[in-house]
Amino acid sequence: MPTSPKLFEPNTKALFQKWAERDFRADTTHLHWQARLFYRSLLQAAFFVSTRPDLPDDNDELRRILGGVPDDVWVEHQDEVRKMFQREEVSFGDGEPNGPTTTNVCTKLCFIPGCVSGS
Repeated sequence: MPTSPKLFEPNTKALFQKWAERDFRADTTHLHWQARLFYRSLLQAAFFVSTRPDLPDDNDELRRILGGVPDDVWVEHQDEVRKMFQREEVSFGDGEPNGPTTTNVCTKLCFIPGCVSGS
């Protein structure tokens, strides 16, 4: 009998997303409506992007994930959206020059515990 994939297991993607709209709205009432939409989209994208469950700490990548939001619109709301995440430095790969990854450290955006994304 087939089993459903576990969340955040390598090479698996969630079949559905648990979403608590009441919690989301409570956590985002202070956001501008566009920032709230960007935040929601990024939370939902975090389930299927290659860096799941985290997001890249790069404005161009975030704009790409959001579907190519115009520069001026993203610049207007990026600080507000990014405050909903915490920035974290992570190590990955073996660090060997000829290994699969030559960069050992990158930054990523993580969910802040207690926000709707951590529910």
